Amino acid sequence: MAGRKSLGFSFYVELPTEVSGKPEVRNIANAFDFQSALVSLSRLTGEDNQDYKSRLQDVNVHPEGPLYDGVINGISRALGLLRAPAIKISLKNNSAGAPVALSPRVDLLANRIVLYSDWRLTGTPVLDREIRIYQLGDPGYYLNDLVMEINESEYFMAELIDDIRPNTISNTLIRKTSYFVIRGEYVRADKLI
Repeated sequence: MAGRKSLGFSFYVELPTEVSGKPEVRNIANAFDFQSALVSLSRLTGEDNQDYKSRLQDVNVHPEGPLYDGVINGISRALGLLRAPAIKISLKNNSAGAPVALSPRVDLLANRIVLYSDWRLTGTPVLDREIRIYQLGDPGYYLNDLVMEINESEYFMAELIDDIRPNTISNTLIRKTSYFVIRGEYVRADKLI
């Protein structure tokens, strides 16, 4: 019985000559895992401490909720997809250095970007450009093509943020607007606000 070893009264097992395997990533519980119970955010398989810490901190910055932004925040954080700025849209200036748009507004809707050169709460807004970024059966623009389309406007210019891939599909953009109304602001009795 060369090469065999007795492991019991009736079982014989050949000794392996080669063993191969794939190491399995296992996280050792630490302070982040204990704090995660407070915000109900479990660690993703193989997630390192730095990424996990970023997701834990994101809970307070981008809270989840039942409305559009809250749902996007919750789903993206649970999947490990943190939000990141993709395109910077700014105003073009005239020869004197002043912005050429009187009251600009940018709306990123579900399927288009709407650029207003003169937007007013009451009255008729002046539409500069409407760019469809998504349509059923149409993949839409890549982000670099969308930037080129926005740059054709006489009022607005756009540029990609440094770490963003130019061939990202534009329908991954999250709906936003540049118009915000603050209904009220609490002022505490602190010496510094």
